[in-house]
Amino acid sequence: MQNKSDLRDIWGDYKCYKNIKIYPVLMKDIDTFYNKSYSIMIDKEGFSASFNDPTILTMSYFDFYNSLVCMAVNEDGDKLLPNGLEDLFSVLKIALREQDFSIATDLKTGRPVIFVSVENNKVMTIRGMEFDKIREIILKQNNMYIDQPKNLHPEVKKSMEKAIEYFAKKQKGKMATLEEQIATYSVATKTPIEEIKKMTIYQFDFNINRMSWMMECFKIWSMSASGMIPIEDIPNCLQHIPKTNKYDEILISGSELNKFKEIS
Repeated sequence: MQNKSDLRDIWGDYKCYKNIKIYPVLMKDIDTFYNKSYSIMIDKEGFSASFNDPTILTMSYFDFYNSLVCMAVNEDGDKLLPNGLEDLFSVLKIALREQDFSIATDLKTGRPVIFVSVENNKVMTIRGMEFDKIREIILKQNNMYIDQPKNLHPEVKKSMEKAIEYFAKKQKGKMATLEEQIATYSVATKTPIEEIKKMTIYQFDFNINRMSWMMECFKIWSMSASGMIPIEDIPNCLQHIPKTNKYDEILISGSELNKFKEIS
């Protein structure tokens, strides 16, 4: 039996958690979202390793981030994240749209909570790990979720981050800017800029990736007509393209590793 497809991301539909509607970010809001999204993307595990503090791992991301906003200061005593809560509020405002919400402190526990007004005049209370589930939905539906390798030694993780930084610098200038991608998509598909603004980030990313793949296929098909490429190597423009994340450029699979062993 075929697995049921979840098409909500490609349709641009919202997802629900505890009756709260979580909307995908529209392209018109991409600037604000990207500039403020650091508030939901700080590497909690990396902080734990850097400060050799395993208790950070037991905290929810919500509690960890709020502690960071309140306590992280530089040598002069200035806060490192002076707009931390405001920026988190901006991200949630984009994701929750018409739903009113507020961030407060639970007087009993001293921990932060979020109150969200939903349908039928109900107010949902979001704490610690509940916020983490909302955060994961926001990251996934906007193509920002990174599936990180678990239980890495701090030194191994540091080396991996350096390798990722190296590859990012190497690719700098080769990849089109967001502005160039928008212009290219508009010209290639004859989609007006105003219509692109109404697309979600996920829809735009997915569509432009498929468009790039189809253009690559067309190029290879034209080359195959001259016999330069064997028939079995000719790609199908409808074939599945696996999702990737930042670790894919530096990680190697077991089968690929075995090939190197065979050569040596």
